[in-house]
Amino acid sequence: MTPIPSTARRIAPSRLSLLTATALAGALLAPALHAQQGDALRGRLLYENHCQDCHDSLAHMRASRKASTAATVRGYVIRWQGVQGLRWSESEIDDVTTWLYLRFYDPARPRTAPGAARTPG
Repeated sequence: MTPIPSTARRIAPSRLSLLTATALAGALLAPALHAQQGDALRGRLLYENHCQDCHDSLAHMRASRKASTAATVRGYVIRWQGVQGLRWSESEIDDVTTWLYLRFYDPARPRTAPGAARTPG
C-alpha cells in the first residue's frame, strides 16, 4: 500500500470545504434557478416583438407594480399575452418570464433604471 503524501492530506479538507460550500450555494440558489427555466434570449425577442411597443422598460421599474417573485411575473405575462391575443405556448410564456425576471425583477440584480449612468462604487 502506498502512503498518502502529507500534501495530499492537507488538500483533501480544502476540497471537502469547497464541495460543502458549493452544495450550500446550490441549495440557497435553487429558488432563483427555478425562475430561470425558460430561454431568456428567446424571451427577450418575443418581448421586443410583441410587448415593447406598448411600454418601455420603465414600466417594470415602477414601485407600485413591482413583481416580487417569478410567479408574479409569470402571471403578468400570461395576463398580457392573453389581452394581446398572442396565444403563446407554455414554453414561450416561460421564456418571456425568464427574461423579464432576470432583466428587471431578480433580487440579485442591481436596482438601476435601464440606461441610467452607474456611479463607481
